[in-house]
Amino acid sequence: MPETSDRVKVLYICGTRRCGSTMLSRLLGEVDGFVNVGEMASYFLRQKLAGPCGCGAPVDDCPFWRSFPLSPVAQALGRKLIRVRHLPRMLLASPARSHDTQDFLLHATQLYRAVRRQTGASVIVDSSKSPAMALVLAQSSGLEVSVVHLVRHPIGVVASRRRAKAYLQAASVSQVLLEWWAYNLAAELLHGRVRRSWRLHYEDLVRAPRPWVEGISSAVAETSLDCGGLGCRGLDYRGLGCPDLDCSFIAGHRAKVGVQHILGGNPDKLAGPDIHIQPRPATLPARIAAPVYLLAAPLLLRYGFGRRAEKLASQSGLVRAAGESNAVELR
Repeated sequence: MPETSDRVKVLYICGTRRCGSTMLSRLLGEVDGFVNVGEMASYFLRQKLAGPCGCGAPVDDCPFWRSFPLSPVAQALGRKLIRVRHLPRMLLASPARSHDTQDFLLHATQLYRAVRRQTGASVIVDSSKSPAMALVLAQSSGLEVSVVHLVRHPIGVVASRRRAKAYLQAASVSQVLLEWWAYNLAAELLHGRVRRSWRLHYEDLVRAPRPWVEGISSAVAETSLDCGGLGCRGLDYRGLGCPDLDCSFIAGHRAKVGVQHILGGNPDKLAGPDIHIQPRPATLPARIAAPVYLLAAPLLLRYGFGRRAEKLASQSGLVRAAGESNAVELR
């Protein structure tokens, strides 16, 4: 088993598509000693993703990623092993790993070590989002995996995914809700099975981005800090310890980041170095919003959206969209 100092620190972001993971990973990737690789695990260890690298070049032509050859064997193993619907079975499986899992973990560990070697980073930020991928990666003795479970209100997720965006396809409401339930429930099962885990609301992140980035990055960078008690029950950034990493690149609701070699992710990664972090009003027709709330109600209550009804009404909740009596808007 490798020495602790030889373990690669991976900060893995779990959540549904359009949950804000690209923005969060870009902010974390700008912290000194961190590197953001986007959805690297999904790309190299499952299947190639659409879209160019975050530097703007096609992935195959990117000078950074050209030195990391794809392994058809690793991708085939990933497609076989990494399924959210298999996660309960994976949790109940015998501690003795199958040969497929052992081979997969060997490929995964080599990949992360190669990135650490090339970048010199002490923490690799991976926003592949799949809880099943995080669970398997956490079984590697060569990786130290911490997880941020990023939760976005389903109204915002549905409104975003109903629209195609560059290389990202649109999705039906039923498909989005099914994934929202599956990924969020699966992410909760990671508690106690990874080095550290936190649950963070996207709406809280956009209201006060710097304290969250400071707190999470400081906790992950500090090997002796035990944050396991925070678990997946949600957190307050004031409970993350005293931030000691420089996040001055975030000023209020604006941030300036450098070029990052991001795989997959939202096309916003190509918008330039200036990030405007703000709640984006998400409007849905009432006929769609009503069933979304009804079907998501149990998890909305669990994640505190229901208990914060009055606050959400004025800051990030339900209001009538201006000039539209038949629409519901999430701010």
